[in-house]
Amino acid sequence: MQKKTTINGKTRDVTQLFLALLAYSVLFTGLLYVVLPKLAISGGIHTVIAAILAFLPIVLYLVKTGQTGRLMEKKVSMGIGSFFYLLSLYIAINLLVSLSVPLMENVFQTVGLSARSTDSAESTFSIASLVYTCLLGPVMEEVIYRGAVLNVLKKRGTKSAILLSALLFGVMHHDFYQGLSAFGGGVILGYAASRYSLGAAILLHIANNSFAEALPYLKEAGSMGAAAIFLLIVGAFLIAVIGSIGKTVRVARSRGKMAAHREGEDGGQETVSPIWGNPVFWIALLFDSVCLIAFSFHSV
Repeated sequence: MQKKTTINGKTRDVTQLFLALLAYSVLFTGLLYVVLPKLAISGGIHTVIAAILAFLPIVLYLVKTGQTGRLMEKKVSMGIGSFFYLLSLYIAINLLVSLSVPLMENVFQTVGLSARSTDSAESTFSIASLVYTCLLGPVMEEVIYRGAVLNVLKKRGTKSAILLSALLFGVMHHDFYQGLSAFGGGVILGYAASRYSLGAAILLHIANNSFAEALPYLKEAGSMGAAAIFLLIVGAFLIAVIGSIGKTVRVARSRGKMAAHREGEDGGQETVSPIWGNPVFWIALLFDSVCLIAFSFHSV
């Protein structure tokens, strides 16, 4: 018999989480776009300062709820094969979104809109931007979305937690196309955090962002760079496809055993969730969704 749970304590935990998440989004957006641009410092440093200050409510939440010690718990070790398979999936998702941009732009332009970024400052190189994109951002975002958010939401089921945390991660980017890539990547990162550890998700996130940052420099390297990009992209797709086929075959062969294991594992999970009825969850989701629409779409 499945266990019914009361939700008073769970509601308080979820409310505290989404209050911290809402504070993070509001602070990051306000600092990055309103407060810090008035200071005479570079844009890359703006992002680093905004991210660190906005991260403080999440830190307070983790300390208050006693979750800091559980963040880096390891379930099983992630082998090198699993790492490259998941990284290839992540890269393939990003590439598929990039390939679909022209088609989606054609659709948007039928109503006089575009979702392409008009901010040319992002293409300007700076050490601060590189550090944020390839190290600081991945670490903090994984602590937030695969550490705090996923750990709370998985009490209503791991699959739902992975999808919801990926959705919140996607809209947080406040960019339509980045959000699509982030949602798909968030599913991969959520799986890695649930299956292996938060550290595994952080490593995957760092590797994916570093790969994306390296592509423009490879493009500038002439024919050798173009050949390297081609090989990397083809390799990522092949690993993703072959790995997915192999995983599907293995799952099909052990379906009965896995179903029995999941039933035993999830039988004690709560059947009533406080998430959908929690107003702070919807406010946090709405804030980032409105920012995504406002910052992404513009007239053409």
